[in-house]
Amino acid sequence: MTEQERVAVDAALVHLPTGVARIWRQTMLLTGVIEVNEADRTWAATFELPEPEPAPVEGALVDRFGNRFFKVGDLVTRDGTDIHRVVEHNGSDGYAPDAFTVVCVKAPAGGWCKVGDEEFNICRRYEWIGDAIDA
Repeated sequence: MTEQERVAVDAALVHLPTGVARIWRQTMLLTGVIEVNEADRTWAATFELPEPEPAPVEGALVDRFGNRFFKVGDLVTRDGTDIHRVVEHNGSDGYAPDAFTVVCVKAPAGGWCKVGDEEFNICRRYEWIGDAIDA
């Protein structure tokens, strides 16, 4: 990316809140292509999203940042003694969810929930359940 493109990115992001602008700038500088149109003082950013990588559970996927592509119906665990079923999530095509709603299928040993309890939580607290745990 040229210096002119870096300046254009900074100018375009000046109206965003500081934290948001910082994240967008890093993303554009690292992964995007910036096209600057000097005539009408506009810019456009394009990105190539990497293909998801295989996860430890067969048929499951994670993105390059380790975010899991959970699906509705997946069985997950929080502490290894519980089993929850994913009932909905906020992911979309090409983007892993960062939060979901799960329902308890098997209560944990610690007793922090019971069968039938529904919870909305962040995905990174959960892992897929492998065949060994299902048994």
